[in-house]
Amino acid sequence: MDRRLFLRAAAGAGLLPFPGVLQRLAENPDGRTDLLAGLDASPLSPVANDYPLRPVRSAHVKITDEFWRPRMDANRRVSLPYCFDRFGDGGFSLSKLIEAAAYMLEERPDPDLEAYADERIDGMLAELEQRIETPEQSVHVSGHVLEAATAYAAATGKSGLLDTVTRLADQVDSVYGPGKETHISGHQGLKIGLVALYRATGDERYWRLAKFFADERGRDDYERTGEYAIDRTYAQDHKPVVEQSEAVGHAVRATFLYIAMTDIAALSGDSAYTEAVHRIWEDQTHLKTYLTGGIGSTRFHEKYGEPHELPNLSAWNETCAAYGSAVWCHRLALLDPDARYVDVMERVLYNALLVGVSLRGDRFFYQNPLKSFGDYERFDWINVPCCPPNVIRMLASIGSYVYATDPSAGSLYVNLFTNSDARVDIAGVPVRVRQETRYPWDGRVRIRIDPEREASFPLLVRIPGWARGEVMPGGLYRFAGADREPPTLRVGPSDLPLDSVATRRVGRGAPEGGIGSADGYALERGYARINRTWRPGDVVELDLPMPVRRVLAHESIDDDRGRVALQRGPLVYCAEWPDNGERALNIVVPDAATFDSEFRAELLGGVQVVLGDVEAVREDSRGESAPTTPHRLTAIPYYAWANRGMGEMAVWMAREPAAAWLPPVLPAPIASVRTSGGVEKGWTGYNDQNDDLAAIHDGREPINSADQSHRFFRMRPPVGERAWLEYEFEAPVPVSSSRVYFFDDKRFCNLPDSWRLLYRDGGTWRPVADDGAFTVEQDAWNAVAFEPVTTRALRLEVEPRTVSYKAGQIGPPAAMFIDEDIEWREFGVIEWQAG
Repeated sequence: MDRRLFLRAAAGAGLLPFPGVLQRLAENPDGRTDLLAGLDASPLSPVANDYPLRPVRSAHVKITDEFWRPRMDANRRVSLPYCFDRFGDGGFSLSKLIEAAAYMLEERPDPDLEAYADERIDGMLAELEQRIETPEQSVHVSGHVLEAATAYAAATGKSGLLDTVTRLADQVDSVYGPGKETHISGHQGLKIGLVALYRATGDERYWRLAKFFADERGRDDYERTGEYAIDRTYAQDHKPVVEQSEAVGHAVRATFLYIAMTDIAALSGDSAYTEAVHRIWEDQTHLKTYLTGGIGSTRFHEKYGEPHELPNLSAWNETCAAYGSAVWCHRLALLDPDARYVDVMERVLYNALLVGVSLRGDRFFYQNPLKSFGDYERFDWINVPCCPPNVIRMLASIGSYVYATDPSAGSLYVNLFTNSDARVDIAGVPVRVRQETRYPWDGRVRIRIDPEREASFPLLVRIPGWARGEVMPGGLYRFAGADREPPTLRVGPSDLPLDSVATRRVGRGAPEGGIGSADGYALERGYARINRTWRPGDVVELDLPMPVRRVLAHESIDDDRGRVALQRGPLVYCAEWPDNGERALNIVVPDAATFDSEFRAELLGGVQVVLGDVEAVREDSRGESAPTTPHRLTAIPYYAWANRGMGEMAVWMAREPAAAWLPPVLPAPIASVRTSGGVEKGWTGYNDQNDDLAAIHDGREPINSADQSHRFFRMRPPVGERAWLEYEFEAPVPVSSSRVYFFDDKRFCNLPDSWRLLYRDGGTWRPVADDGAFTVEQDAWNAVAFEPVTTRALRLEVEPRTVSYKAGQIGPPAAMFIDEDIEWREFGVIEWQAG
């Protein structure tokens, strides 16, 4: 028996003493090298009793296409060194970059990159050694370090970091576990890292320890402090994980937990885990996911919102959450081979994740809104730089998401479409798989199958949901209008004219289930299953028509009601200011509008743009809205926006003129607006400061007090002072009523304690009514009527609510843990009217 296979099998069966196979082979360099050769730098190295499907590692998939290859090259050439430099002596913060470097080295050797990574790892080892001395510190080491260690050992054969994290995990295992001490973490990455360490060593203690940490969540007898004690959903610690059914809390922490839970489901066979991850995924996908695939709609705690709570302007959609969601979807597809998981993964990769990095590779997004007034831009660096490394490690490993194999059935799954050349082993037969395609710009995909010898095996080619009339699983979004042309699939030898080869319709209406003949194919859980004896030179041609499709949202999504989005293939499109007369929010897309597309090689690195004859709201000579005028829309892929400076952007565009937007003008008879002071937007790298004084008189009807679909105006007067806003009129006018809609962002901006209205009488401000006449209601207009007064100015005076935050809590203004007690007084106004 091959010695390498024996060692791996023995490790997987628990026949070797641990703490680690590699450590025990330290005195046998040949044995160490042999074992390392069997490892895989991808996150899912195969072990016994693992996922039913196994990804084909990125080292075996050479991507050469015009879409992903330039991004992968910029990732290697620009993004990785840029982030290494910006992190400085970042210690454990470098781990995700080390992991990315491992994937790059596995794809293509680079002595300079490897030497640099070795140097950075040396710095990490000293810090790890200090942590190993104390179990309480060891358990707080990020799981990203363990992931980096396993990936780097597999890619380079160097196990210094792997040996060290193995000793660290042994230290943790000696203290924590069943019958020992317990620990409930705030972040979830350690569990993923422990599973990766198990796959690298075969020592089951590590994944079982990950399961123990997951099982402990939800215990009521565990002492929690700070924010974790106030809101246990924040870290998904509100109930045992197998009893959870909803995607809740911090979206990044959540997806990292769900990844680990899916790993545990695969390794343990525990149906409770399997059922839980399916329930939670359906809740996330069916109720809480943006059209781009982004998740996490609420700034406070960077968390999931309520079902259908998906505001576009304030969408948090953290890039890290996109990474976590894509990885989780991939894991689910390996656990339960269903194309719906890959459909969502693809949507995330092409939209919600890729938007997180600029085309150059040196500017990034933390948040990813679907609407901008032009005051948000990519940052060069940020105080919490967690997102750039996640984009980098995803782009470095994108090849491992293209194919998967089923060892038990001897089948090959084609999940993603990209011009590439792959080497795969199917039931012991080496097979070369080549794709020729311009996807996502063109839906024609030619897959050449070249087995080393004639071989019979099922090939399952994903037919994307968007090509079968489904925007996304669950009905949160739908295409307007009927499918114009279904996808088709053709199979045959490469030397035959394709029109002489049988063609099958594989879109909506195609039969489900395998045909069962030696050479049949049909739709099976979103895959075209082709049962065939393959010969060198056989070709599969898939044609996925890519018309521009209009997308409508579920009526319960308030911010998208009366609006339309555009999608072509897997790409979501947006209107951006440089292509549309310096504006984007004034565009109106009538239901009868038609669209076409064209490729522009010179634009944004080469993109397929969407073109259409629509309308736009314009200003007349007085600055007021005039009837619409014809407009030639140019829309670009969403991932490419914000590469040309700050300006307006919209994914969801108005279907009627009333829903379009122009900068507001003062309505007569108001001549000016004054205020005692607002919240200054100090930095454009965060999109949580959508303050504009003009918002209070733009005439919009708020959705509710938490409405962040549009702008608002916040104020923070010190303790002991009231805040005020004033309308100065063009001339004395009679006023007998007023109403105000207060803002409450579910974070640090609260409804006020009280308010009152004053009018200017000569040089004196006088109240219009007793204080008792003024109400403070949530999700409603707060109106007051009074005896008419004639005045040149009206003042809204507000007493904010004072909220006390204690040291150790997550507090204002940055939603970070605070070091000292503070008194916070912030309120906001969405709209104020007088009549």
